[in-house]
Amino acid sequence: MGMKTKLIFCLMTFAMVFPSIVKAEEYSLIYSPLMHQQEGSLNILSVNKTLMGWTRSIDPLFRKNSFLRFSKLLLDFELIDFTSVVNHEVFGHGSVAREMGGYSEYSIRLNGFVWGGTIWSYGFTHTEDSSLFSLASGSGVNQVLGYEAQKYLFTKDRVSVDELFLLAPKLDFSMYLYVTANPHSDYASFISSNRDPARIVRGLCEKYYGTAYSSDQLLAAYDQMKFYSYYSFLDPGILAGLYSIYAYTFLDQYEYEIPGFLFRDLKISPGTRITYNPYGPDAYLDFYIKPANVSNPPLLVFYLRSGEFAGNGSWGTGFEFYNLKKILDGFRFDFWHQPDGNGFNLEMSNKIKVNDKISFLFNPYYKTRGYLIGKPFGEGMRLFGGIGIIL
Repeated sequence: MGMKTKLIFCLMTFAMVFPSIVKAEEYSLIYSPLMHQQEGSLNILSVNKTLMGWTRSIDPLFRKNSFLRFSKLLLDFELIDFTSVVNHEVFGHGSVAREMGGYSEYSIRLNGFVWGGTIWSYGFTHTEDSSLFSLASGSGVNQVLGYEAQKYLFTKDRVSVDELFLLAPKLDFSMYLYVTANPHSDYASFISSNRDPARIVRGLCEKYYGTAYSSDQLLAAYDQMKFYSYYSFLDPGILAGLYSIYAYTFLDQYEYEIPGFLFRDLKISPGTRITYNPYGPDAYLDFYIKPANVSNPPLLVFYLRSGEFAGNGSWGTGFEFYNLKKILDGFRFDFWHQPDGNGFNLEMSNKIKVNDKISFLFNPYYKTRGYLIGKPFGEGMRLFGGIGIIL
């Protein structure tokens, strides 16, 4: 596919996302009221892959010197940052509003070099848990986006510096915290801040300590959140992405391997995710496993999750088969223990190929009540369907 054709596809794909920043319920071509965090993230990932495919096609124009190469990385960043903010607002906070029977409107704006968003949700009653679920889902949905990207990248032998930007949404929570007022130095600003991390800390303190929580309790909750935020930077994929910025800019190195280690005939790459839920923090340790030296292989992803706040612990585990390349293209099982009890999720991904470029996709799953990143909070059977197109 030529550069001009890729540009046309890029602009068309971008146009599918852009209207959703105004009023997704009416104008966005990728929007559906039935979409929750995972379904929305998969659509955003398709957009991101198209955008990074286009920037890869124009890479030869920027290879002459370090300044031009770094300029192209800024373009990558702006595109991914924009779609991440859309995902954060529309399919993060917005999905919870829709799950609770309401609706939302959005505003996305450029603040210097980074994008920011605001959401207004209407038509549903805020309870303690629903408010915390809504707040946590903004950054949580970008953990889903990064997780889906990491699965996709690990099926490849080598990835470009542009493609490594697909993992950048995994830093949403950590970077959001660092632009939020620090209560140790500016307690009043933190108490009045509307940023998600500050509201999550205040909400958890109110839930577990009551509205008369002490400053010491709030500072301890903030320190815990900051400690968890460092976890994101332990992800080998994130570290590879940070290194690629240096190596591409100054060494003109364009392609990289996702870091991992060999165990017999398997390649294993660990990954990390961090999110918050109505009970407190959730830290995930993922293991992406594939046959070594196999092109476009199937994957097994296994994870452990754990978190604790004010003596209330939660934990869980799960696994997923991905890219099986049969009618049953994937299978997933999750189990968790939370203060409200145990729960599970059972899910299948089905793909019916029409030809090498077009497939019909069906994703039925059953989930019990409880928090699982990327999923509705309530119990029920759901079905997501779509059309897969390979450009």
